[in-house]
Formats: sequence, structure tokens, C-alpha cells
Amino acid sequence: EWNKNVAARLKSFPGMNNLGLIESNGHQNYKNWKKMMSYHPQNTGSWVKAKNGVYHLGGDFYENSGGIFDRSLHYENMFVKK
Repeated sequence: EWNKNVAARLKSFPGMNNLGLIESNGHQNYKNWKKMMSYHPQNTGSWVKAKNGVYHLGGDFYENSGGIFDRSLHYENMFVKK
């Protein structure tokens, strides 16, 4: 989501019909991508998955920055003293 936040705020590439570009290949690089996505605090957001190769970043994405500042219990629990 960090990359989407940066790319969403850059000018679109010339000739791309007002579309920005972002490389997103987590599903290709990580064996447990689906499990990792479950850690995302807003993993059901409309912007999380590409549709026909395009991430649709509507008002809900911009209102909460794609959830990048939300708490994630998975990551918080990594730092709990045992």
C-alpha cells in the first residue's frame, strides 16, 4: 500500500490516459502471499486487488491512505515480550 500511496500522488505518465504506473508483484514473489494479505488491516478494501490490471483508488483509499497507518495485530504481536 505504500507504493500505491506514492504512485497515486504522482503525475500520470504521458500517453497513459490519466493512469499512473506501479509495479506490484507480491503474489509472484511471496509463497504465502494470501496469508500475508490477511495481515493487512483493510484487506477487503476495494483498492487491494487489481481489476483487469488496474487498481481503482477511490475516495475510500485516499480517506485512510489505503490503511497504511492502521494497526495490524499480526505485526503488533511480533513485538510483544513473552
